[in-house]
Amino acid sequence: MKGGEKREAPRQALYSVLIVDDEEIIRHGIASIISDEPDFRLVGAAGDEAAAVKLLESYQPDLLLRDLSLGHRDGMHFLKDIAGRFADTRIITLCDHQLALTGPARA
Repeated sequence: MKGGEKREAPRQALYSVLIVDDEEIIRHGIASIISDEPDFRLVGAAGDEAAAVKLLESYQPDLLLRDLSLGHRDGMHFLKDIAGRFADTRIITLCDHQLALTGPARA
């Protein structure tokens, strides 16, 4: 660095992200994409509801990317539970099934 030049401070991530999906390959793929984005900081990834709740309690992320169905459960009960307990966390639900929505989707 030449005299008088200022070094830019590294940019801090704007949003913390938690991934919840029961398929490991999906978690790794999404984590790889998130890690490449400077505005996002990956705080964890969970494969089930219990692990997800522990991470939510520990990190209180800004954003939760979650699979609609975790294992054999439909995920709606889990969605309602976490939406109420972690009101500041925005939730994006991912789904690999075709759904027919007849109105606004609400947790």
